[in-house]
Amino acid sequence: MPNATGLALAGFAAAAALAVWQGRDPAAPGLSATALASGFLVFMHLPVRWQTPVEMPGWSAWLPACLLYAVGSAAGITFVQAAGWLWAWSGWTRSAVASSALPVQRSWLAFAFIFPWITRDFPAIGWWFRLSGAAVCGALFEGLGFPVEREGTSLVVGGLPVHVEAACAGMSLLQAMMVAGTVLALAFFPKSRAFFPAVAAMPALAWAANCARITVITAVALSAGVEFSQGLFHTWGALIVIGFMLAFAIILLVCARAALDRLRP
Repeated sequence: MPNATGLALAGFAAAAALAVWQGRDPAAPGLSATALASGFLVFMHLPVRWQTPVEMPGWSAWLPACLLYAVGSAAGITFVQAAGWLWAWSGWTRSAVASSALPVQRSWLAFAFIFPWITRDFPAIGWWFRLSGAAVCGALFEGLGFPVEREGTSLVVGGLPVHVEAACAGMSLLQAMMVAGTVLALAFFPKSRAFFPAVAAMPALAWAANCARITVITAVALSAGVEFSQGLFHTWGALIVIGFMLAFAIILLVCARAALDRLRP
């Protein structure tokens, strides 16, 4: 890798780290940092041959990207900040990547989701995740014969009050699923058009995982007590649910690729 390329990558990493730090979620401060590191690690391990850019984009291309990043940083709008960073990143990689066995442009989607703009800039998505998660959880327990009362994001299941707070909104889960899902889709469908519907399916899987997490935590609270369900299990149980959902995503991708292979003449 040319020295100039390494310095440019370090600069992009520093700018991305600043945006991630400014938009971090206090409830899960390590998630965005992990997403940021994983995004760069995945990109660095793509079969890419680097070159010193012979013809860099001019100021007319860099200036709008830098302005977007600066405005987003000053205004605290992570989505705008991320858009500026991605604009600059896409222009630079077009010049710095000499050749690649995989479409480098598809990796840009993973970078789009390492920035916590979903959590920071779109709280309505979190509210919908909470409301629908509480509704699904209540319907499941009602189907099992438990007396259930629900008002908004608050439930009473078998006499146990359950409040689906902002920490259970699932936005960090959605961000993690989008980064991991893009990487998985790139691995399974590097050049197929199936890559895009595979990535588009990840929000639905994240929603299902969040509903499962709320339901599991409620079930544990009913069986083992509220104190246990809100302690270590609240964190580790969520990680277990994420692990199962990622495994389920891999199974779906394997099945989808096998189905596409059978359809090919």
